[in-house]
Amino acid sequence: MADEGIELKSPFPVVPPLKDSKWSDLPSSADGESRPVEPPKKMPDIGEEHPCPFFVGGPDLNFVKPKSEPQDDEEDLFYQYLNECLHGVAWECVSQHSREISKEMYSALISDNPKKFAMDKETTKVLAKKIFKKINDPNWSEPCEPIDRIKFDVLSCQTYKLSKARYTVTNDALSEFHRKKVAQATTQRLINIYTSDMEKKLKKLDSKEIKQHPPRMPS
Repeated sequence: MADEGIELKSPFPVVPPLKDSKWSDLPSSADGESRPVEPPKKMPDIGEEHPCPFFVGGPDLNFVKPKSEPQDDEEDLFYQYLNECLHGVAWECVSQHSREISKEMYSALISDNPKKFAMDKETTKVLAKKIFKKINDPNWSEPCEPIDRIKFDVLSCQTYKLSKARYTVTNDALSEFHRKKVAQATTQRLINIYTSDMEKKLKKLDSKEIKQHPPRMPS
């Protein structure tokens, strides 16, 4: 039986509740008092072109200290692991974004700037090897040159193309689809240019006609 003179207190410090209504649903301490909790911080926006600083052109994060400063083996291992994590996050972003690309989006991108999305056979082989290795071995950490230095949107489109060629259609069918979509996109672009040009010419003709033969003012 506990002594009546002993007062039991919570081991946690008592924090008065905030008056702001946005903190009303926050968790409480052991003594029933509300505790303010900082809202989660948003990740910095580093742009649409590069979802991860690992890619060329992204923010330069200097994780490794200068070589002049001594580093022990544990610290070297830590920074190596951190770099591999960044590399894995970057390639997970490429993989995820390639699954969200539609046929129409792919066609619009490659027809808008074909040279940007061109990739030689050797680089394509390296990319295919890395993508299909991920299917059997979920490990992105191994760097692969030269694909680690390619722009994010190019990697996403090429990953989409290779995935579709492997799982949905043959390479010949995909090439035919590519030619068809590029032809359609090019034709539509030419039609839009012609229509816009004709509208401008008609506006000039109407303006000239009005100047030469102005409408009669009501008497």
